[in-house]
Amino acid sequence: MSAHEKKSVWRRLAYWLPVGAAMAIFAQVALRGLKPSLTESRRLRAAEEQMLERYERGMQRRGELADMLRAQDDPIFLERERRMLLLEDSPLRQQ
Repeated sequence: MSAHEKKSVWRRLAYWLPVGAAMAIFAQVALRGLKPSLTESRRLRAAEEQMLERYERGMQRRGELADMLRAQDDPIFLERERRMLLLEDSPLRQQ
């Protein structure tokens, strides 16, 4: 290998050095930064499913409580409830 060929090899290496450095940085971010973010994404997906279940249970409970509140505001329901409690043979009195 002559001196001119050696110089040419070093020039080519120097020319491609920024590309190699950029690829090394990209590889480091991809391998060390992507794995934790994918793990976090899976964890958040599972947490989202749990939150949706809790939200649905809460909305169901809200509907039940709204029905009870409407019943408590209904004078006919209140009168029926009062009369049932007054009767001695009512199922609520026997318990």
